[in-house]
Amino acid sequence: MIDTINQNNITAKTWFKMTKSLLTNANCSSQIPTLIQNDITADLDIDKANILNDHFCRQSTVDDTNKNPPDIHINNNSTLSNINITSQEVKRRYHANGSF
Repeated sequence: MIDTINQNNITAKTWFKMTKSLLTNANCSSQIPTLIQNDITADLDIDKANILNDHFCRQSTVDDTNKNPPDIHINNNSTLSNINITSQEVKRRYHANGSF
């Protein structure tokens, strides 16, 4: 393999094939190992998913108790004066899509 790497005319296909073989570990499993949280062992995928979900939910929770929402100024001067929707148009669209 070292001789192949040292060649000046190595093809991209050969390079990526060697890289893949070096980076791929035949003994490596794609499964998440058993997780332990608060002395609870999770072996099943669903239990592992729940543990990870709980963890990431705790990371993204913001305590906004007694906080006022931001003051958002909305420009409500906009109008849609040139749109006309007829019952025929609604029926045509409904039948074309099968639903809304």
